[in-house]
Amino acid sequence: MLKLGQKLISKAPDSLKSLGGYMQLGLMAFAFSLLAILSSCFALREPAVPTATTSWISPTEPDVLLDNFRQAITTLNLVNYERCFRNPGFRYVPDPSVSGQNVGIFQRWTIQEELEYLKNLRNNGTTLSNNRLELSNPRQIFLNADSLEFTATYSLQMYHADTSFNKFQFQGNVLLTLVRNRSNEWAIRNWQDTKGSSNPFCWTDLKQHFVSP
Repeated sequence: MLKLGQKLISKAPDSLKSLGGYMQLGLMAFAFSLLAILSSCFALREPAVPTATTSWISPTEPDVLLDNFRQAITTLNLVNYERCFRNPGFRYVPDPSVSGQNVGIFQRWTIQEELEYLKNLRNNGTTLSNNRLELSNPRQIFLNADSLEFTATYSLQMYHADTSFNKFQFQGNVLLTLVRNRSNEWAIRNWQDTKGSSNPFCWTDLKQHFVSP
């Protein structure tokens, strides 16, 4: 548009090339320049690329935290998964029938091991669309205003490409101790896993294998 205004001035007839004519043409050129600037300001832009924490919702209620937890696991989102836990201070209690085979791993289990197993699971070509976590028979018992125990029976479906571990369905009982911080957000402080009766494999089996596959 700016060039168009300049062309109008250069091609103006001699009758307009007086003082008044130049003033009129100058105003026309200014108008075209202003339109060009405004057009660039209101040009459409590409939408922002979603970040790793797009699906995160501030867990000001225990149920919101559990939804974040479920979503982070099934989508293998390491950033949101880490945010579900109280760190430092997190403690994992594995199923004793499984951990007895490898006591050393779980004696030093921290948030880092939680992230390591999930990262290794993600790196093994998991099909995210088929991952599922169902929590049935949920129950919440408040210990005080800022902590509670959550219990449920879980059914976990996690697909991967590790042929040395041909297990994709896990079932058991989970006991989580949730605590609220000064920002009014809940987090998982303790996690206890117990194998169920209908499936020989539980969450502890999955963690034990993928923390060091």
